[in-house]
Amino acid sequence: MKKTEFVRLAGAVTGTQSKGEKCAADYEFSEKKIYGYTTMNHPADNP
Repeated sequence: MKKTEFVRLAGAVTGTQSKGEKCAADYEFSEKKIYGYTTMNHPADNP
């Protein structure tokens, strides 16, 4: 993903918060964009 020219990772769905935090740090998106399997329907509420 880091080598792509026209794509950016804007959030993640993961089973553990720590994985999401690492992904957010690696790909430079807000930790507010980390979702779990039970909250994966919520991105529509967080533009």
